Parts: sequence; structure tokens; C-alpha cells
Amino acid sequence: MAEIYKKFGGLIKKIDDSETSRFSFNRKDNSATRLIKIILNQIYKNKRVLEQYHFKHKEQNEFTFIQGKNIFHPQQQVPNSISHYNIGKFLGVSRSKARSWLIVLDYNRLIILSDLEFRKIRANIMRFFQEYEDRILKSQKIIKLAMDAYINKNYPKMDFIIKLAFLLDDCTIWEKMGQSKRDPHSLLSISKSLGMNPNYLSDIKKRIKNSKSEQYSKYFTLTTNILLLDYKSFKFKNRKTFEWFKTGAIDIIYQEMVQQGIFSSENAEIMRQQYDGLIFTLYALTKARFKRKSQAELRKFNKGRDNKGLFTLTQLSREIGGRKLLADYLLYETFISRETIVEIKNILNKNKAYTPNECECAINLLNEIPRIRLGERASYIGRQSHPILENFFRKLWLKLGVISKHEYQFNYPKSLHRIDSALEVSTQQKLIDILKSSSDSSLSKFKALFIDYTIPNLVRFNVCVLDKINPEKKYLVKNRSVILVFYGIYSEKIFETLKMKLNSLKLKYKRNVRFMEITKFIQLFTNNAESIRELVEINTIIKRALDDENEDALKELERKSDEALLELSKYNI
Repeated sequence: MAEIYKKFGGLIKKIDDSETSRFSFNRKDNSATRLIKIILNQIYKNKRVLEQYHFKHKEQNEFTFIQGKNIFHPQQQVPNSISHYNIGKFLGVSRSKARSWLIVLDYNRLIILSDLEFRKIRANIMRFFQEYEDRILKSQKIIKLAMDAYINKNYPKMDFIIKLAFLLDDCTIWEKMGQSKRDPHSLLSISKSLGMNPNYLSDIKKRIKNSKSEQYSKYFTLTTNILLLDYKSFKFKNRKTFEWFKTGAIDIIYQEMVQQGIFSSENAEIMRQQYDGLIFTLYALTKARFKRKSQAELRKFNKGRDNKGLFTLTQLSREIGGRKLLADYLLYETFISRETIVEIKNILNKNKAYTPNECECAINLLNEIPRIRLGERASYIGRQSHPILENFFRKLWLKLGVISKHEYQFNYPKSLHRIDSALEVSTQQKLIDILKSSSDSSLSKFKALFIDYTIPNLVRFNVCVLDKINPEKKYLVKNRSVILVFYGIYSEKIFETLKMKLNSLKLKYKRNVRFMEITKFIQLFTNNAESIRELVEINTIIKRALDDENEDALKELERKSDEALLELSKYNI
């Protein structure tokens, strides 16, 4: 950012040395005051060229000036000045606002810009600097540099709602629609144009932050609303910018989901194809519902103030078998099964009579999903096997009268880290009794057990194993044990290597860490031969699937993963 200001300041100094500026700069100027001064200086310096250009092209321009050849109407009391009305036109603000800013500058005071005022200036000013003379091109660069400097200073971490608003500004003309008196691009107006309550966009980030990250509905609802926009919802520059806005908005929302940890950055690119298939499915089904249902009938689908009868991810999941089924596919970063895709396509085919193009587009996107297997084979198998193991142990513990949690975000919203399985020990006497009689009775003294299933690797053990107990994740605390359960194919040397490495670490509560082979882990809770045999069979399939040439085993693992996801989606804890 310092380099930007250095370059920016040097450019301004060069201009000031060669020409007299209407407004001079001083060290006390804040970023808003500097920005307004720079823009006004460029307007004054190019006044006659701009006047001639806009008068010549007045019929082709999408904006209108005051009638008359001299569009600036100099004020009588101040020679060579520009009227407040036309200053307001350039900056996209009212005459009174432009007048108040000029008074502030005359008294060497500071201007404070709201988000909306800056967006108005950003959306309007370049529309007026359309002449292609060298002088105007030079001014364009100066104003653009000033805008970039202001954004870097005031939006160092721009949230995704503001990004969406900036994108809309770029694709549309900031002009009031019809007789409306409200600013067309305020968050309130955009919310209303989306068909939502006035505070929808202002509140959405807060409501997303306060919900569990696996509840994708807020993001999918916003995306569906954007896809439902009509060309006349805003004054888009042309059809191309209308489509550009929708595509860009979807990109921004998806990147926000990646930043929030809903999709890992490692898999974000390839998971996007599944995301696109789902959002266009919800859009097609929503549009079909709107066409075939009356307003009165749509009300029964309203589930909260931000729904307005949209077809939601939860509703689609219920149609095919489980309330959280599709959310769990996203949560585990696995691809939707072929059987599930067939069910979704059947629903789309039934609605083709209402929205043929939209349903066909969604079907084409869904057809791409089964052809993809994510990343390296071992990594992919790890993701496929996690729901299988989590569901297996959940059911085992339930039979024993023990309640567990899976994919548990124990430190949300401070952290997005999830633990595979979690057991509250101190509140469950049955579990305490079971652990007391196990091979590691000391586990009964902990308040909770955090369990992470992993396929260990001797070469990459720092990443695939020890990273699980990284202090930043806060898994390890005084009254909690972390059990790393190994499965799949690995060298037995991993246990000795990890114990030596753990002993060498300056890690608080490292005595609470356990490394266990999966068949020994199950014996902490039960010696039932049938349960152990079932777990061994699962592990055998995983080992066979790790063989690059064993396609049958991998398909069997994928089938079991789909079954486990379906069962987990119906389990609410």
C-alpha cells in the first residue's frame, strides 16, 4: 500500500508542477478529502473539453445534463466556477451534498465519505471522462489511481457483500428507476430488488457468521435470488453486463464459502462443478415453482423471512431421502452419488414443462459430477472413508447407550476446525464405566475424548498426523484426550516414529494424546465379535481401494460412503 501512495503522490506532484490545481493538497488531508480534491481538479482542468464532448454526444449518452450549450452554467459570483448541480452530476450526489463538500474544502476541513457515497462517485465519475484525447486519458489514469488508493486504504479486507455491491455498480448505470426516490444501489434497494426484506443484505453476513458453517442455506438462498434477477431489476448497461454480473456474483459467493472453510482451498476448484450443479438445480426448481403456483400457494413454502418460497437445499434433500443429505456431501467434500444424481434429475425432468431451458442447464451440469474423483487417490479415499467410520462408531456407541457427535465444530465461531467424532465422558456414566474396564482406564478421567481417523504416512506424518494436535487447533486441553485412530495401509514403524517425535515436542498436555490402530480402538468399547468383524471388513475394502488398479473396491467404498452420508443426514446430533 505504501508503494501505491508513493507512486500516486509522485504523479500528483508532477501534475501540480506543470498546472495550477483548483484545490491544493496538505498533509492533514484524509483519503476521502484527497480523493474529492483530485477528481474536482481533473474536472476543472478538462472543463472545456468535457463540455464540448458531452454536448456533441448528448443524444447517445445514457445520462442528461442541464439543457444548453454551456453545461456548466458558471456561478455569477465566482468566475470560472462550476455549478453545484453539475459538480453533483459528476460525483453522483445531490446538489446540496456537492455544495457542502465545496464549503468544507474552502475552509480546509475534512470530508468523510460513507460507503454509499464512495460507491456513487466510483460508479459515476468515469462515465463522464469518455473523451479519448491525451489530456482526458491522463486524467482517467489519475482518477483511477486515486480510487485504487482509497479502496486500499479504506477496504483492506472487503467483505463479500461490498464486493457484490461494487460488481453491481460496474455492470449497471446508477440511475433511479421510475418515480422511486431511493438510491437504486443502496443495500436496502438491492435487497428489495432481490425480493427480500430491506435489511437482507445488511444482516446476511452477521446471520451467516452466527450459524453453523455446514448450514449452507444462506449462501444458496442468496445465489438463487441473484439468478432470479430480471434484466429490468436494475438499469444494466447491456445484456452482456447483466450476465457478467450474475456470473461474477456467483464467483464472489463461492469464494466467500471457501474463505469461511466450507470448502477447502485445496479442493475449491474442482468442487465448484458440484456447487454449480446444485445452485442451478435450485434456481430451475424455484423458477418452475413460481410459474406453477399462485402467491397464496407459495406462502406455504415460506420458511423464515428470507425464503419467499424458494426451493432450498434442505427441501431438495428431503425430496431424495434426508434433511441434511446434500449438505453432508458438501461438508465431507465428496461427490454426490450416481443414484442421488438420478433422483435429482428425475425431479428436474418433472419440471421441464415449466422451465425447460433452466432444467436442461441444471441437468447438463449434474451430468459432469459423477465423472470426477477428487485429487490424489489416497486423499480421495480418506474423504470417502470418513463418513463410513464416523457412522459406524456412532451406531456402535448408540447401541452401548452412549451419545456422540460427528464433524463437531467445538470452537465455533472462533475456529472452523471440525473433529471427526467427539464423546462427552463426564456426563455419561455408561461411557465412564466402559472406559474404566478398558485397556486404557485413564481415559475415563477426561471430560471429553476427541477422535480423529487418519491414514498415516511415514514420509508426511507431520502433515497427516501431527498437524491434528497443532496448538492452533486447540484440540488439546487439560481435561480432554485426543485419540488419533489409524486405518488403511501404513507401516507399523509409524507408532514408534510418532511417539519419539511427540516426546521431542514442547507441547502442552501431550500426555493426553493417544495413537491407536483402529481394531484396538474399537476394543476400548466392545469385544463383540460381530462388530469387530464388520469394522475389519470396512478397513479391508479401504486397503483394497488404495490399490490404484482396484476399481471395484473403490466403487464399493463410494457406495458405502453414500449409504453412510444418507444415515448421518438423518441424525441430528
